[in-house]
Amino acid sequence: MCCFPTRDRYVELVASFRADGFEMCVDLCGVDYLEHFGRWLPEGVEGTRFEVVVNLLSLSKKERVRVRVQAGNDAPEVDSLFELYPGPKRWSERPSTFSAFSSRTIRI
Repeated sequence: MCCFPTRDRYVELVASFRADGFEMCVDLCGVDYLEHFGRWLPEGVEGTRFEVVVNLLSLSKKERVRVRVQAGNDAPEVDSLFELYPGPKRWSERPSTFSAFSSRTIRI
């Protein structure tokens, strides 16, 4: 399953997955679509240059879900998931998430 929440609903959606048994945040990454603005997105989702992708796992249900949130163009930023999943703060939820892709930074 793949979900595309707005930035305003991002943490709320992830919290609902957490409450529904998705106990692991297995991956959190930033994507720079500098040359791929024409990528496919569901109707109603306006693509931005930067996107944050979160992969959640439920071991008990044996299910995965991917959450893709558009982070913006000039000043990409989404709220932190640290309160829900403390692990990402240690490995990738940092201002330098996009430093490998661009001189810009993103706060997650």
